[in-house]
Amino acid sequence: MRLYSLSVLYKGDPKVHLLKAAYDVSTFNFFQRASVQEFMTFTSQLIVERSGLGSRASVKEQEYLCHVYVRNDGLAGVVIADNEYPQRVCFTLLDKVLDEFSRQVSKIDWPSGSPATISYAALDGYLSKYQVRPSVLRGGWEMLPMAPSMGGGSMGDAPVCAGPLVLRPRCRCRVVSLQESPRCRPHDQSAGRAG
Repeated sequence: MRLYSLSVLYKGDPKVHLLKAAYDVSTFNFFQRASVQEFMTFTSQLIVERSGLGSRASVKEQEYLCHVYVRNDGLAGVVIADNEYPQRVCFTLLDKVLDEFSRQVSKIDWPSGSPATISYAALDGYLSKYQVRPSVLRGGWEMLPMAPSMGGGSMGDAPVCAGPLVLRPRCRCRVVSLQESPRCRPHDQSAGRAG
């Protein structure tokens, strides 16, 4: 599960333009990185252009899933991730980034802004913070960053903790309680035994 791009754009009357973006193309071949980054920028602009004000959508483009949120004021955010990254976490990230961006960057600068003129440095930090790395896989569980404001609850078959992480069984088995020792019956050695 990976995030590849996090972009903030402005949907103006004539066209959509990029205000700021962060990319993680480290998993791609060195010679492909520039073209992959260009593809992600173009795709982000195209998706925002085709989305209405006040809309959220998830669009599949090749092997990526693009999550877009266009606010009523024209400010838009796009997260490009792989197919496994949870949609709910992506939209939580977009909400957080767009709210912070609108507080730090004046609305007057949005129509004429560009990545060179907009001073907002938090995107790289968010992209890194919400990235899931193989080193955090423990005991069959994946740990995903989650905004603390989301609180407890459930995300389909994924139990959600009240802290900053979402816990989800890697094998997609349903877990009744986080207090119980999570065991995956289909992969259990004793599952095939009668008794």
